[in-house]
Amino acid sequence: MIKKQIIIALVFAGLLGCVSNKSDTAREPTSFFVHPIDGKDQNPGTITEPFKTIDRVNQIHLVPGDKVLFFSANTYPGTLVLEKEESGEPGKEITISSYDASRAYIDGGDGPGIVCKASNVNINNFRVIGSGSTTNQSSGIIIESGNNIVLEDLEISGFKKAGLLIKGISNSIVRLVYAYENGEAGILLDSLGTTVNHNVDILNCRTYQNGLDHQSQSPHGGIIIRHLILGAIRLCASYLNGSADQSSGGITITNSEQVTISESLIYQNNTYNNQGGHGIALGNDTKACIVERNLTYQNSGYAQYLTSEGTAPWGENILRYNISDNDGLEVAGSLSISGQGKIKVLLHNNIWINDTKPVIDFKSTAVDDTIRFYNNALQVRSTFFNHDIPSSIVFHTEKNNWYSNPTLPNPFKEYSMIPDWELNQKSNPARTEDLDAWIKYQLHLKSPLKGKGLSFADMGYTKNLPVKDFWGNSLSEKQSIDIGAYQLSQ
Repeated sequence: MIKKQIIIALVFAGLLGCVSNKSDTAREPTSFFVHPIDGKDQNPGTITEPFKTIDRVNQIHLVPGDKVLFFSANTYPGTLVLEKEESGEPGKEITISSYDASRAYIDGGDGPGIVCKASNVNINNFRVIGSGSTTNQSSGIIIESGNNIVLEDLEISGFKKAGLLIKGISNSIVRLVYAYENGEAGILLDSLGTTVNHNVDILNCRTYQNGLDHQSQSPHGGIIIRHLILGAIRLCASYLNGSADQSSGGITITNSEQVTISESLIYQNNTYNNQGGHGIALGNDTKACIVERNLTYQNSGYAQYLTSEGTAPWGENILRYNISDNDGLEVAGSLSISGQGKIKVLLHNNIWINDTKPVIDFKSTAVDDTIRFYNNALQVRSTFFNHDIPSSIVFHTEKNNWYSNPTLPNPFKEYSMIPDWELNQKSNPARTEDLDAWIKYQLHLKSPLKGKGLSFADMGYTKNLPVKDFWGNSLSEKQSIDIGAYQLSQ
């Protein structure tokens, strides 16, 4: 009887050897299936005989072209790990996804849900959950040092740190990621040691109700970008981040260059002790970035927070065709320019509305800032500046339109008529899809602001000219430019 059991055990072990494992690298691309109820880890991983657990998947050495498909509407506990040696190839990417109509759930418990160090990988169509922002000890999805990564259609919540943590990757896309109820950040992009990120786009994502962990000293917010060269944040929404005891901003960029933030919606983010809560922040060592065609409203902090505290240059950044509607609820204004480092920025064709606070809270102590302020429209019920601008600061203003209490001083000495905007009663949009139909602050056909703006050439543009106004109307360097964020047809 004992002999028979030994023989059976040896046969069973031989069958397991026929199933792909970490040592099996010389084989054709395969689709592996996983089902937590109908599967068995002794199975070959086919659609009719699927694996059961993430642990079994982790035993496979994936080869270019492999697919791992988790039956949808099921929960899989554990951490899925892709090592660097399991990279795909261009045209033969590794695919990790759900199988069937809905999403599969990966439950990371107190740890991460997915860790990927490989290149040429597509991860899509999952909900990744942790045990909660106070009990979990990690980020939800961790991507390190890869190239050509596509992360798409992911929902990430319940992690102590970031929902999605990306470090040191290149030529990659993050699309349709919803990250919420995480302790520190929704999406965090950072360096991996000395390896920075190159050419990463974040598209159509939503980050909300993140930054809830008041004990952590790490950066908090919806989308945080650090150490990125060339990238974009486009058509994203970041809102309701932070809490009564923790500040969190909407979108923050530091130590980066050539990053564009556009067509995004940032609202109702929270300050704590007058810190954070901003809509968009450009921090230390930020260069050649463009912020355009975004809407911020009712953020407790500044709509735009421009700060440079270090000695590294902060320069040639552009903010254009943005709208701020009553931001700065708990700070000193809508736009902040601060810090000890040198700031060079062009701000043009923006709209700032603030019913209770100044537009600009100027706290920079640098001796050679250069600020160019053109074609902007401002409507306030307070003063324009919270602090006087030092004489050492070069502050160019031209063709701006303002309206306020007529007894207040006009710092621009430009057009002082009431902006002829069409103010409708529609509430501010909650989704980026609603922006095109939002007509608040568009100009009337006979507006005195029509064609009165400074031309792009006169602003000093030689490259990266704007091509659309806030609402998507085309712009040309040859046409007359209107004041504000709306360009009337001409």
